Amino acid sequence: MTEYKAMTENERDRLNRAALDAIDEACEARRRFACFNSPHEGISVIREEFEELWDEVKLKQHSGTAMRKEATHLAAMALRFIVDLT
Repeated sequence: MTEYKAMTENERDRLNRAALDAIDEACEARRRFACFNSPHEGISVIREEFEELWDEVKLKQHSGTAMRKEATHLAAMALRFIVDLT
């Protein structure tokens, strides 16, 4: 079994900030758009967000800001999936 070291305080702060950003994005998306109507709709939106992140990752010149933005969108849609459909 692999053992992992505990997160540093800085890593926990970064994780908390990322989670809060995703929650803010999920709330904004919910304000603008209706709840997912079905798991198929939800997964389609998640797939679209994943593809947008993947497009950023494939670039030769990675932009940390752009990748973070797309990863936040992906996380937000995953949160909406959980809230809307489970």
